[in-house]
Amino acid sequence: MVNDVLLTPAAYHVLERVPSEWFDEALARKEIASALHVSATSVSSSLAHLIRLRLVERRRRATIAPCDEIRRVGRG
Repeated sequence: MVNDVLLTPAAYHVLERVPSEWFDEALARKEIASALHVSATSVSSSLAHLIRLRLVERRRRATIAPCDEIRRVGRG
């Protein structure tokens, strides 16, 4: 099976805007959607694709108010 390693232009633009430090995923999704003038759903699908390619990672922050956080994976 061949892995799809090509990024669509939409996924590439989303990747450019994902912060390199841990950041609240819901807030990042809304800010990216607003900046790119697209729906939050399309940003979510781009993020899911980027997570599968291991270019973005997600973690669950276990605090009083738990939330999901994302960050761009550093290369090099």
